[in-house]
Amino acid sequence: MEIAGCERLLLGILLFSACSVIVKIIYRLYFHPLARFPGPRFVAATSLLELYWDMVGQGAYLYRIEQMHQKYGPIVRVNPQELSIKDPSYYDQLYVAGAVRRTNCWTGNGGMEFKDSHGTTVEHDHHRLRRKPMEPYFSRAGISRIEPVLKRIVQTLVDRLDQYKGSGNVISLDCLFSAFSGDVITAICVGDGDATSLRHPSFDPEWILMSLPERFLEKANPEFKRLNEWRNRAGKHIMEAMMVQESFNDASDLLHKASSRHATLFHQLLSPQSGLPDSERSIERLTTEAQVLLGAGTVTTTRTLSYLITHILLQDSVKITLERELRAQAVDLRNGSTSLADLEKLQYLQACVKEGLRQVLSFGFMVRLPRCSPDVELRYGKWTIPKGVSGRVLYFHQPEATTYSIDHQTPVGMSAYLTHTDPTIFAEPHEFRPERWLEGQVTPAMKQAYVPFSKGSRACLGSNLAYAELLMLTAALFQPGAPPLVLWETSARDVDPFHAYLLPMPRIGGGGAKVLIR
Repeated sequence: MEIAGCERLLLGILLFSACSVIVKIIYRLYFHPLARFPGPRFVAATSLLELYWDMVGQGAYLYRIEQMHQKYGPIVRVNPQELSIKDPSYYDQLYVAGAVRRTNCWTGNGGMEFKDSHGTTVEHDHHRLRRKPMEPYFSRAGISRIEPVLKRIVQTLVDRLDQYKGSGNVISLDCLFSAFSGDVITAICVGDGDATSLRHPSFDPEWILMSLPERFLEKANPEFKRLNEWRNRAGKHIMEAMMVQESFNDASDLLHKASSRHATLFHQLLSPQSGLPDSERSIERLTTEAQVLLGAGTVTTTRTLSYLITHILLQDSVKITLERELRAQAVDLRNGSTSLADLEKLQYLQACVKEGLRQVLSFGFMVRLPRCSPDVELRYGKWTIPKGVSGRVLYFHQPEATTYSIDHQTPVGMSAYLTHTDPTIFAEPHEFRPERWLEGQVTPAMKQAYVPFSKGSRACLGSNLAYAELLMLTAALFQPGAPPLVLWETSARDVDPFHAYLLPMPRIGGGGAKVLIR
């Protein structure tokens, strides 16, 4: 009798679950606020297709979205909750400055163990509170202040390459550039300008893997597993900065003392002048912020540099033209006579960097960047995009799950990849062609579609830093007297973005770009 009762209970649970699924599917297909938008019916009913193509298909859902746009048009429903728009002219209307309207981040970015970072902060005003104190460090003026540090780290890299001349030793560009960009962001965040990773015998190839949360690494690249060294290092620095702060009662005295040792980003965040409340200055939150700054400031720059330098070396005409320009302008970063401002005036160097950014940072975060407009309905052509439906979702984060309200929010995303590779705007979009950016070749449509760092209130915080790194290092590697780089068993497929994980990855199984120094 008891067994029969259990069977009936189990059957009831199964029937209830099945009915719930059916009701949910019917709602999503016919009664959901997005039910009338174009797109495959299966995609509107469930996220299983997205899960399949991103997991089994190894990050291929972005390419399925591209196919959806080809079939259904510029606006498509890509999962039960989200819309995608493929129209460069709409980018400035979706990704707007804070003065235009409030913009929330979609909570689908959750579950990567850094919800306390400014980059994944959901609510507009909270995001602004966390981001604003950091902006001076990454502004053009801020980059000018640290230019001597950048030059010193660039020179350290060149000196290390000189040591390999004629040795026959193979150098991984990913390891080299990870060490470089990691040393740069470390100098800004924790004040270590000694280029520790670049001085490591093998450029410390595992440090970047150990610096990011495991869930982030699994989304970025499932092969990455190791972590925590950077978190510990940043946490130690933050604790030291807290002790410095507590030693001084007057904030100006604190900053004066800190500046004598190189006033780091985290000294500033911990000072009363940052405007952050005590709850935002905890060691745990700032350590999470440090992780995100390191990851964002390193992985994307590394991928872009590896792609850029490899393609310059693969095309003799590009390499010769670049070297000729640098020679004609007497570029010399070894003795510091050439400034960043000087490099910004070099047309072909700029063209190479822009083309590298178009090709890779359109993939910088290959996923869509969905945004929510909590206050106003958006319009695209004949479509009125609803603010959303009332509800609550769980944002999973170890060791606890946090509930966020998603009242009146419909996520709408655009992919820079889809605009940067639009053949109607960029001829032969997958070809590395710096000449397209030379004077007289750039069209208004190209300018509008070029968004490597996104736009609006949530645009990339470190865009000025990344651009400076790319200009300075590219110039240093091809200036007169630079270490003569030669590719070793490397082709374009070793660096071209292919797998659309959270971060872009070349084809699985490739060895990555490698060089010898003649």
